[in-house]
Amino acid sequence: MSGTTPGPSAHRYERAPGGIGPDDSLQRLAAWVAPGSTVLELGPASGYFTRRLRDGLGCTVDAVELDPAMAEQARPYCRRLVVGDLAQLDLDAALGGARYRVIVAADVIEHVAHAEPVLEQLKTLLAPGGMLLVSVPNVAYAGLVAALLEGRFEYRDEGLLDRSHLRFFTRDSLAALLARCGLHAHDWAPVFRPLLESEFRLRLETLPVALREALLASPHALCYQWLVRAGLEPPPAPPAEPPPCRSDAFPLRVFYRNADERDDSDREAIAWGEVGRDVQLLRVTLPEALPRSHIRLNLADRTGIVQLRAVRIEAGGEVLWRWQAGAELAELAVLYDGLSLAQAPGHARAQLHDGQSWLLLATAELPLPAGATLEMELGWPWTEDMSP
Repeated sequence: MSGTTPGPSAHRYERAPGGIGPDDSLQRLAAWVAPGSTVLELGPASGYFTRRLRDGLGCTVDAVELDPAMAEQARPYCRRLVVGDLAQLDLDAALGGARYRVIVAADVIEHVAHAEPVLEQLKTLLAPGGMLLVSVPNVAYAGLVAALLEGRFEYRDEGLLDRSHLRFFTRDSLAALLARCGLHAHDWAPVFRPLLESEFRLRLETLPVALREALLASPHALCYQWLVRAGLEPPPAPPAEPPPCRSDAFPLRVFYRNADERDDSDREAIAWGEVGRDVQLLRVTLPEALPRSHIRLNLADRTGIVQLRAVRIEAGGEVLWRWQAGAELAELAVLYDGLSLAQAPGHARAQLHDGQSWLLLATAELPLPAGATLEMELGWPWTEDMSP
């Protein structure tokens, strides 16, 4: 979002569908917007979320955007669009006295030197029972804390240390800001981002145990952004404590196509596993029928050791193909690269030599219906040097 970054030459924000990693802040915010709402969106940038509000939820959207070029991209999705600086505008006058069921300030208030006057204006624009939806970067994210411990504080074009950020927030400091402005939190949501998917590129499992435990001491150590739904009236009951957010993750990427298709025609499905958990079940759905399936797995995005316990493909409650620990490794994979496989008690030990390693399942071009599910039972222990 770019409601307050200075000047047309500033960095321009874009968002592809989906989040970075297994979580998506905009999807979370959209879940708080009732279909058909009248919405004010602050800092829509090129209109990627504006379009979702209008086309996906049937909302009527007004917006305020600083950058004139980005405003023109967002304009087709808006009823009214105001180009100007939130810190300088009289919003009531600029918006013609409109009132809104929902106001969205997604990654905006951290760009404002003095957020209180802006929030005071937004309060007057809420319709009775209206809600303000806010997202801010979490400065207490474990990746940023680890960088500080190493003496690094590096500004970037985007991310937690976006060079245009003028304020930094934790959950407590955001709650205090809302309270000072007479706003009451109804719901909190942490947005998870895996450390290796973040700009800090941190691998927890390579750190000394004491440091890793210190970084994960907070129940929300891997919260990259805080989202809050706030209103003018207090909620009927205190908001529920959000779920913990401190288990790091790695991606299992499944590349699939028909055997007679070109190599570069691979489609991708993804599941996320938990770093440090010895036994877990990951599932991906293959959305299309594959008359002669060709299934290649990238087990993780890093070097390390994966314990493979079972792999199976099911459809309609029927197991179409399976491999279990103890069976021959040739029955699991016909080809692999960048990894080594070895038998171990209760599992196959896959040692990944780089983040691009892969194996080709020995499915013998198995025909698969649309909606078939691939399940993997595996583990990713904390230590990289685990012996079988």
